Amino acid sequence: MQTVILGAGISGLSVAYALQQISPDSYSLYEQAPTVGGLCRTQQVDGYQFDTVSHVLHFRSSETKDLVQQIVGEELIRQERSAWIYFQSRYVPYPFQTHLSALPAAAQMDCLGGYVKAWAKRKISNAREPQNFGDWVERYFGGGIAKHFMRPYNQKLWGVAPEQLSLDWIRPFVPQTDLRQVFSNVVSRRNHHQIGYNPWFFYPARGGIQTVCEAFQAQLREIHLGQEAVEIDLEKCTIRFRDGGQVGYERLISTMPLPSLIQRVK
Repeated sequence: MQTVILGAGISGLSVAYALQQISPDSYSLYEQAPTVGGLCRTQQVDGYQFDTVSHVLHFRSSETKDLVQQIVGEELIRQERSAWIYFQSRYVPYPFQTHLSALPAAAQMDCLGGYVKAWAKRKISNAREPQNFGDWVERYFGGGIAKHFMRPYNQKLWGVAPEQLSLDWIRPFVPQTDLRQVFSNVVSRRNHHQIGYNPWFFYPARGGIQTVCEAFQAQLREIHLGQEAVEIDLEKCTIRFRDGGQVGYERLISTMPLPSLIQRVK
């Protein structure tokens, strides 16, 4: 079965690699950009390297870790997280909610008071469970932390209001905290920077995160760059590209954003 894959980001590259292991001639991969990687891409600027979006490697299974190490080689290093929030002309260790001692006095009292109020409200009332990420932030971190960090940070990161984000997928990525951790930091400045799902991670030793994508690319046969799909005919199972070219498929795998895919479907 001939499979066409749209998008050579890490998802498109991964599925192409998997298909090639099964049947080397069963797929074709098309990417509109002149390079692979999608958002998992590294740009060179004046001798420096910048990842388009922060991408680090967290392996949830030994199978995935073995696969990436096999393809990339011995160029992955284990790195401890060193993350900071620039807040009111000072640097606050990440996670924000467990390092309130680093805040200016007014913001610290606002965040601490809001957290304690939210904690007490959960203990004495049986309010309904939060329906979205915005409600959850207010319920578990309080109004101060929500106002000073959680809302502006996540609005910037995801591009939509927290109320538009569902909880099932985003909640596991937000470091949890408890009253003891919050107060131990405020009273004794105890550091809690190792909490959360990613206190350490893997990252290429050189070349940025694009090294991973280029390593996958080197394993693949059928990659076509600079090919932007502008029309997808689901009845005829054909794809037309901006340069006028056309390709048919028996199975289509799209890794482009859903709104972009819908705009192109005839």
